[in-house]
Order: sequence, then C-alpha cells, then structure tokens
Amino acid sequence: MISARAHVPSTCTLGANCCIMDGAVLQPYARLGDDVFVWNGAVVGHHAMVGDHCWLASNCTISSTVVMEPFCFVGVNAAIGHGITIGARNIIGAAAVITRSTAPNGVYIVRDTERFRLDSERFTKISRIV
Repeated sequence: MISARAHVPSTCTLGANCCIMDGAVLQPYARLGDDVFVWNGAVVGHHAMVGDHCWLASNCTISSTVVMEPFCFVGVNAAIGHGITIGARNIIGAAAVITRSTAPNGVYIVRDTERFRLDSERFTKISRIV
C-alpha cells in the first residue's frame, strides 16, 4: 500500500507487501525489499537500499546510498549518514545518529534528555525577564 500523499518516484523499486504512509519521501532510485514499512514523514535517500522486513519510523532519515540489511528497525527522528551500511537485525533508537557502518545485531540508542535544574514555572519567569 502506498499512500496517495507519499512521494515515490517511478525510478524507485519496491518489493512485495511494502507500506508507505502519508508524507513519506523516497528519493530517486531508492529500493525497498519485501515487507518494508515506511512511516509518516520518513525519508529514504536516493540510491539507498532498504532490505526485507525493515521498519522505518516516523521522520527518520536514511541518507543517500545507504545499504540497510534485512530485519532492521529505525526509530523516530533517527538519522543514518550517507554511504553507510547498516548490518542485519539492527535496532536504531529514537533520535540516534549513525555516522559509521554497523555490524549485524547492533543496538544503538540515545540516553534520555536530562531534566533541567529549574522547574517549568521558574524557567518561564526567568525567560520573560531576559
């Protein structure tokens, strides 16, 4: 299923049973394997290859010429840099930034954002003064 509100050029190659949601963008010559799910707002760069059974969550970016091997998950707002190979069965968490190729079975997650020292009331009062 390809949403009418997704951008999928005719130069792209799609495997069987792919689902591409609203606002997703596949750039020219991107290739998806079988059973790939591309969530809202995700981007697959030109000449990138996403292997079978991968899940690309909302607003993630797969840069150009990336090779993603089968059974990978890419979380919300994650970014994978140009020309990288993502090993099979990788889990790439929300907001992760991958700048080097990964080995199979890797897990890449980002720590939670730390709470700021001021509470929201005090922060708001200070930000009005400044």
